[in-house]
Amino acid sequence: MFFFQGCIKEKILSVTIGSSEVKGNSVTLTGAALNLSTNKSFKKGFCYNTSGNPTVDDDSAIDSSPGSTIIAGLTNLKDMQQYYFTAFVEQNGELSYGEIQSFTTGKSWLNNDLSYETIIDIDGNTYPVTTINNRKWMAENLRTTRFSNGDLITNVNSDMQWIQTTSPAWCYPNNDASKNFPNGKFYNGYTTTDSRNVCPTGWHVPTYIEWVNMLTFIDPNVINNPMENTAGGELKSISNRFWTPPNTGAGNQTGFSATGADLRQDSSAFNQYGYGAYWWSSDLSGLVGQWYIELSTYHARANVDIFSPTMGLSVRCIQNQ
Repeated sequence: MFFFQGCIKEKILSVTIGSSEVKGNSVTLTGAALNLSTNKSFKKGFCYNTSGNPTVDDDSAIDSSPGSTIIAGLTNLKDMQQYYFTAFVEQNGELSYGEIQSFTTGKSWLNNDLSYETIIDIDGNTYPVTTINNRKWMAENLRTTRFSNGDLITNVNSDMQWIQTTSPAWCYPNNDASKNFPNGKFYNGYTTTDSRNVCPTGWHVPTYIEWVNMLTFIDPNVINNPMENTAGGELKSISNRFWTPPNTGAGNQTGFSATGADLRQDSSAFNQYGYGAYWWSSDLSGLVGQWYIELSTYHARANVDIFSPTMGLSVRCIQNQ
């Protein structure tokens, strides 16, 4: 417990900061005001900011309940951001603050009721890992710029160059680097079938069979009755920060935490962000196609279909057996 003492006329008022529990971009703050005169009017709560030394002039969460306990729930905070906070009590025109503490938010697109392992790629990017049907999958889209042997993958932004490229290439969604978290990069199909392996060592781009095995473990209707399957809902993040509503059926029970990154078409145009999620498999279909998996904000299905490898899609990696 931390104590701060401030004088209110002849009475000593102490404010303590209790525990904080962070889940994704939400947090519950708890504390107590000691020696508070509850028979007199008072105001209590928490104030917070991202720069340090928070006061009531910054963002505040007021606790209007009676008594000396102070509880506040903060939601819709920034992801992966350090916040500074302190409790305060105002009585008789005097303010008392507790000692300043801090917390760091997590990733709101994950299932924060689950525990994730981690894996690091050759560029030093760290990814959460979830287990589905006894196989380990990345729970975020790939962000690397290099193959596992260190060779660079070409960054292609130009529309005309993307259309004409028949070798490995990547780009940011909408050519916007700010979308690298949590959406990762788009890669053309040539990247995912290259023998240099775009995934970290010991991992690989899932085959068609590995995708189908995972999806049918969640819902056998993926094969038996494709239009009625609900496997996609168990893969989609529930956060509407990363899906345009309605995000139908989203539950993220698997921890896969899919976001609506959408794709880059082989015409090089970008689909509108937030409406779909698309990942390559490593398997070709015939002479001109490559298998991919699709989720949509408009339904809970997971679809399996074929695209030209000139498209730009996201990549998830699966651990080697």
